Amino acid sequence: SSSYINYLTTAYPLKINAIEIDFQLEQNYPNPFNPNTIIGFQLPKLSQVNISIFDIRGRLIEIIVDDIYESGIHSVNFNSE
Repeated sequence: SSSYINYLTTAYPLKINAIEIDFQLEQNYPNPFNPNTIIGFQLPKLSQVNISIFDIRGRLIEIIVDDIYESGIHSVNFNSE
């Protein structure tokens, strides 16, 4: 069976305890419909990161990342096969 990946690109200025935190989730490539895609993100400081894939009904398919990352630019590979 095939899974449909609903991809959302976000860039949030987030305020926690009156401190503004900026992070960015880049558009994945080559495109969201290829079985293999790279997801890029940027962090302003050491952060807990969770990237999960859900099907169109909201069911969890796979947790790609659930770890702590240093500040900077990062990318992870997702293969849906």
